[in-house]
Amino acid sequence: MIDSVSRRALSGSCGSYHVRSAELARDKKHKTLSATVVFLDDTQHSFQLDKKAKGQALLDLVFQHLELIEKDYFGLQYAENSSMSSTPTSDVMRWLDVSKLVKKQLRSKGGQFFFRVKFYVSDPSKLQEEYTRYQFYLQIRRDILQGKLQLPPATACLIASYTVQSEIGDYNPEEHGIGYISRLQLLPNQTEEMERKICELHKLHKGQLPSDAEFNFLDHAKRLDMYGVELHKARDSNNKEIYLGVTSVGLVVFQNNIRINVFSWVKIVKISFKRKQFLIQLRREQSENFDTLLGFNMQTYRSSKSLWKSCVEHHTFFRLHSPKMRSRRFPLALSSRFTYSGRTEFQTVEDGKHRSRVERTFIRSPSKKLLQGILPSLSEEKGKISGKSSRSSDNKVQLSGSCKPRSAWVEGNQSDEYVPEVPTQAVVGSDALSQSMLLIKEGLTSGVVVSRYESLYRKNLELTSLESKKPENIIKNRYRDISPYDVTRVVLMGSVDGDYINANYVNMEIPGSGIINRYIATQGPLPHTVMDFWQMVLEAGSTLVVMLTTLAERGRVKCHQYWPDLNDSLTIKNLIVKCRSETIEDTFIFREFVLIDTNTNEERDITHMQYCAWPDHGVPSDWRQFVLFTERVRAARCGSVEPAVVHCSAGIGRTGVLVLMETALCLIEANQPVYPLEIVRSMRDQRAMMIQNASQYKFVCEAVHNAYTEGIVKPLPEFNR
Repeated sequence: MIDSVSRRALSGSCGSYHVRSAELARDKKHKTLSATVVFLDDTQHSFQLDKKAKGQALLDLVFQHLELIEKDYFGLQYAENSSMSSTPTSDVMRWLDVSKLVKKQLRSKGGQFFFRVKFYVSDPSKLQEEYTRYQFYLQIRRDILQGKLQLPPATACLIASYTVQSEIGDYNPEEHGIGYISRLQLLPNQTEEMERKICELHKLHKGQLPSDAEFNFLDHAKRLDMYGVELHKARDSNNKEIYLGVTSVGLVVFQNNIRINVFSWVKIVKISFKRKQFLIQLRREQSENFDTLLGFNMQTYRSSKSLWKSCVEHHTFFRLHSPKMRSRRFPLALSSRFTYSGRTEFQTVEDGKHRSRVERTFIRSPSKKLLQGILPSLSEEKGKISGKSSRSSDNKVQLSGSCKPRSAWVEGNQSDEYVPEVPTQAVVGSDALSQSMLLIKEGLTSGVVVSRYESLYRKNLELTSLESKKPENIIKNRYRDISPYDVTRVVLMGSVDGDYINANYVNMEIPGSGIINRYIATQGPLPHTVMDFWQMVLEAGSTLVVMLTTLAERGRVKCHQYWPDLNDSLTIKNLIVKCRSETIEDTFIFREFVLIDTNTNEERDITHMQYCAWPDHGVPSDWRQFVLFTERVRAARCGSVEPAVVHCSAGIGRTGVLVLMETALCLIEANQPVYPLEIVRSMRDQRAMMIQNASQYKFVCEAVHNAYTEGIVKPLPEFNR
């Protein structure tokens, strides 16, 4: 009792302080770790971090160091084997996890991180800042030199020529002697023949600023099969070695360096992994009554999870408007719960639209083995080049602020297939046109043209076709699986049988010319839709109808005869159609009709052009005849702003081929580059499945290239700058 009282009485008159503990806590608090980051230009910088810092803290320091604004495309990698090389092996690389401690991701003392592009932008025009495009340029240049990005020879030379233009400026015979290309490390396994071609292409780039050349470098690189593909080694169900590639558009399967399958995000319902097995559940097709589940065996559990995380990140970044918030409902869930926490591409692009462009100074990194003396003299400030000036007469490299990007159009959810209808090129005049023809030729030779077409979506799944499914409209469709999009469908105004017809408006703009070729792509009329067809022609103001089929093929009806015989007339309710003339020329038939509306007494002359030697799902036997027919179509529509009505049987295959061909001929005359696949994308965003198969696409690519190389169509003088 006395002891307890004594303790209470003396408790306020004494104290203690643990000096040693406080000093240990102080030392522990101030302990830091050093993280070295290797950048894309091979420079290095060490960052000091708190020992308990997470990955996001290091990433923020890196972005601050680079003064990078469009930072969401980039990340940091580290090598699992703790390699100190600046060119680590790709199959042991992991992305820094921003939510985990940095020290747990440093595999050894003094380990390095590598600054890399994580999400390859689908189109360089989405990048608002020149400095961001320059970082992408460095990344792709590295991918090419390391052999990660395989290029056909012609494409390799073209892309390399942009690197030369960026680094040494315009070709000058006095400064750039024989063999000047050999002093630049541009391509793996570089040969003298390749250097000769690069030199010839370099001469065509006169006047391009470094920013322009880099933009064109990226614009051609984005078309490569392996662009932006993050590869993961796996084995299929037959134990064959394959690679699964994660991209902005979905998952790609490669075997023996050949792409054998593509699963776009819109086709995938769910991705998952269980131990070393990676699983893909595909969307059920209308004709199927079962789910498709594909399984792949990865090397380890860690590699399986790494692929799964990469898929989650790529899908979120490229497909969603904003990241999915992590659910807290199941804190004890046994399966992996991972969500991408950064910003999406949509958020990045939208932010760029509302942010003023920053003009900044930065140093461009030359290629390895660069010849001394061929570079233009740099300023005294250690070669810093200003971002707002022009190329002077003495050919010194001085940067312009930017090659102005094209605006990125987004409707609804961000489309994983988005490509602008016609790219704006920084290349001057016929240079871009000739280079696009070079790419077509190379693609036809290598087979890339067909493989890229086959990986293209047939329908835009974000566009509905609800009207075609209504009971009263189903009988108006010639084929059950071919329906018009609601947003671009032709709506009849004066038909007593409803406003539906299986037809879409398709508009193809020709940049730089002020021309928009307008079409109505439709199916061949059925016996009970002839009235709707002529009502559509009347309401659209059309004066040209192009028919690309015969009435029957192999005993099967492809189109009902919706016109009268020569010197006869056809009366359907208030409309009268008279056939005044009919001329047969080889495989063509040209007719002249008069369309009369008895309600208003309006009369209109209609030109009817029929191509007879073109089977369904097939191609014309002679490309010259096809080009000639297309030219006749162009002549018939000359001066008209009303849409030309074009149909075959279904209104997609042969119809799409003609639209692409006419668009390409107009682009050539306007001295604009021709990219057939982008034309197909544009068409399919207006009417589904335009150009029905690979043989049709290959044929029209060959016809376009032949028409250009043989001089059948040339740039017009007013566009030939």
